[in-house]
Amino acid sequence: MGLKSKQQRLEQLKSDLWYQNFRGVTTMSGCFNKCGNGARGGRECADCVEKELAELVGADLAKLYHYDIVRIRDTESAMDAAIES
Repeated sequence: MGLKSKQQRLEQLKSDLWYQNFRGVTTMSGCFNKCGNGARGGRECADCVEKELAELVGADLAKLYHYDIVRIRDTESAMDAAIES
Protein backbone atom coordinates (compact mmCIF):
# COMPACT_ATOMS: atom_id res chain seq x y z
CA MET A 1 0.00 0.00 0.00
CA GLY A 2 1.49 3.31 -1.05
CA LEU A 3 1.82 6.34 1.24
CA LYS A 4 -1.22 8.02 -0.32
CA SER A 5 -3.29 4.89 0.16
CA LYS A 6 -2.09 4.57 3.76
CA GLN A 7 -2.97 8.20 4.44
CA GLN A 8 -6.41 7.73 2.91
CA ARG A 9 -6.94 4.57 4.97
CA LEU A 10 -5.81 6.37 8.12
CA GLU A 11 -8.26 9.22 7.52
CA GLN A 12 -11.10 6.77 6.86
CA LEU A 13 -10.43 4.79 10.03
CA LYS A 14 -10.21 7.97 12.12
CA SER A 15 -13.52 9.12 10.66
CA ASP A 16 -15.08 5.73 11.35
CA LEU A 17 -14.03 5.89 15.01
CA TRP A 18 -15.63 9.32 15.42
CA TYR A 19 -18.77 8.02 13.70
CA GLN A 20 -19.06 5.05 16.05
CA ASN A 21 -18.48 7.22 19.14
CA PHE A 22 -21.58 9.32 18.61
CA ARG A 23 -23.42 11.70 20.89
CA GLY A 24 -27.14 11.64 21.28
CA VAL A 25 -29.72 9.17 20.08
CA THR A 26 -29.05 6.81 17.21
CA THR A 27 -30.02 3.40 15.97
CA MET A 28 -27.66 0.49 16.42
CA SER A 29 -27.28 -2.89 14.81
CA GLY A 30 -24.75 -5.68 15.04
CA CYS A 31 -21.18 -5.07 13.93
CA PHE A 32 -20.59 -5.83 10.26
CA ASN A 33 -17.83 -8.23 11.35
CA LYS A 34 -20.27 -10.19 13.52
CA CYS A 35 -18.01 -9.79 16.57
CA GLY A 36 -21.01 -9.41 18.89
CA ASN A 37 -20.67 -5.67 19.49
CA GLY A 38 -23.20 -3.07 18.49
CA ALA A 39 -22.36 -0.68 15.69
CA ARG A 40 -23.91 2.42 14.28
CA GLY A 41 -25.22 2.20 10.73
CA GLY A 42 -24.57 -1.52 10.34
CA ARG A 43 -20.90 -0.77 9.96
CA GLU A 44 -17.89 -1.97 11.93
CA CYS A 45 -17.98 -1.36 15.67
CA ALA A 46 -15.46 0.94 17.33
CA ASP A 47 -13.44 -2.02 18.66
CA CYS A 48 -13.07 -3.53 15.18
CA VAL A 49 -12.12 -0.15 13.72
CA GLU A 50 -9.54 0.28 16.48
CA LYS A 51 -8.04 -3.11 15.59
CA GLU A 52 -7.73 -2.08 11.94
CA LEU A 53 -6.20 1.22 12.97
CA ALA A 54 -3.71 -0.69 15.14
CA GLU A 55 -2.57 -2.66 12.10
CA LEU A 56 -1.75 0.65 10.42
CA VAL A 57 -0.27 2.76 13.24
CA GLY A 58 0.35 0.33 16.10
CA ALA A 59 -1.78 -0.78 19.03
CA ASP A 60 -0.70 1.96 21.45
CA LEU A 61 -1.56 4.85 19.14
CA ALA A 62 -4.84 3.26 18.06
CA LYS A 63 -5.93 2.67 21.65
CA LEU A 64 -4.91 6.20 22.68
CA TYR A 65 -6.81 7.76 19.78
CA HIS A 66 -9.96 5.77 20.55
CA TYR A 67 -9.70 6.58 24.26
CA ASP A 68 -9.27 10.28 23.54
CA ILE A 69 -12.36 10.33 21.31
CA VAL A 70 -14.38 8.74 24.12
CA ARG A 71 -13.03 11.35 26.57
CA ILE A 72 -13.90 14.21 24.23
CA ARG A 73 -17.44 12.88 23.74
CA ASP A 74 -17.84 12.52 27.53
CA THR A 75 -16.58 16.08 28.03
CA GLU A 76 -18.97 17.40 25.39
CA SER A 77 -21.87 15.66 27.12
CA ALA A 78 -20.80 17.10 30.48
CA MET A 79 -20.67 20.60 28.97
CA ASP A 80 -24.17 20.15 27.53
CA ALA A 81 -25.43 19.02 30.93
CA ALA A 82 -23.76 22.01 32.62
CA ILE A 83 -25.68 24.53 30.52
CA GLU A 84 -28.94 22.64 30.84
CA SER A 85 -28.96 22.75 34.63
